[in-house]
Amino acid sequence: METLSGFNLGGDSQARTHVRRPLRKPGKLVLNGQRSFDVRTVDISLNGVCVMVEAPLPVGEKCSVAIDVFFQNQSHKLLFEGRVVYCLLKGMEGFRTGVFATNINPEGTRYINALFQ
Repeated sequence: METLSGFNLGGDSQARTHVRRPLRKPGKLVLNGQRSFDVRTVDISLNGVCVMVEAPLPVGEKCSVAIDVFFQNQSHKLLFEGRVVYCLLKGMEGFRTGVFATNINPEGTRYINALFQ
């Protein structure tokens, strides 16, 4: 796994230093290796992912997110390890939840780097 950086953790924990790109895919979020949630991605950046989830998640909790994408004529799985940095109610849609990625698998890193070139 490779480490991603670029999130401004000094002071405002929600300040972003990377551009986001829309990404609408189904996925799975696992909180602390225990509870599993179906999610739908909203966007992705070089340092994390935003997802919609049906229940509120505690800020600061460790989690992992798995997303299947089609890239370079093949199916790939993006695997993020990170922590919840925000969770906001978004009406009837559920909770808009930001995950800061502390680690991401090599396939995911290649996909994200290609997406932002």
